[in-house]
Amino acid sequence: MITDTGDAAHAIVQTAWETLGEIHDPCSAAFGCPMSLVEMQLVRSVDFGNDRVTVGIQLTEPTCMYTFRISDAIKAELGRRLDRSIEIEVRLVAPEAADVWSEDLITAPARERLAAFRRQRALARGLTASQPHPHSEQGAKA
Repeated sequence: MITDTGDAAHAIVQTAWETLGEIHDPCSAAFGCPMSLVEMQLVRSVDFGNDRVTVGIQLTEPTCMYTFRISDAIKAELGRRLDRSIEIEVRLVAPEAADVWSEDLITAPARERLAAFRRQRALARGLTASQPHPHSEQGAKA
């Protein structure tokens, strides 16, 4: 049981954030450009109280098929890093209409990695910056 609600609680929340920053979003990893849940701004909150860490996450899509995988990864990784007496809860945060996830939420360093990855893939496919991808709206018109 954690009895100190000051420094100890702050350290637990800090450890949780650091750990969440090491967990990759499964879709970004499968795509070939792994980004953490924190980099993608999928973690909306981390709270600690009554020997429980509660992580609020918002997914990129409400019907994300990796919901349970993400939740399980959070519980497993936090379980390894935090005191065993601390319960870990993952809550899905329902987005407000104006708060739907978009790529604009990705942190600047991760967005730069994603842009570089996309440029590299385009070049590997023989496309240049001036040529639209064949499956894009612009490429379909050409």
